[in-house]
Amino acid sequence: MVHNDFVTGIHDTSVEPRDLAGWAYVLDEVEAGREAVWREAARVAEIGIRLDWREDDHDRITVTVADQQTTRLAISLHMEHGWIDEQRALLDRLRTAWAHLIPGEWGHTSSRGNEG
Repeated sequence: MVHNDFVTGIHDTSVEPRDLAGWAYVLDEVEAGREAVWREAARVAEIGIRLDWREDDHDRITVTVADQQTTRLAISLHMEHGWIDEQRALLDRLRTAWAHLIPGEWGHTSSRGNEG
């Protein structure tokens, strides 16, 4: 869900285990100061993140959500320092949960590493 004074929107989507390596890659790219897109040209909405600027205590990012039709939304957000590490921790928790629910279907790996 996205909400600010200008726009409120909900976009239903799904996430599968195969999507998680791509999210780890996006986090690595944004941390390095590069723009990245998650699930580009995939079966569901793609999410782009661009780091606009970084300060000591927060980052400003622009998040773009685009579906397969014609809908595209871009919103700028101020994120507290450490938001990428929080996302990595959530990613690791999701991978652990999926590894218990779907054993043997895919391996649990850290969100850092050679995943692209």
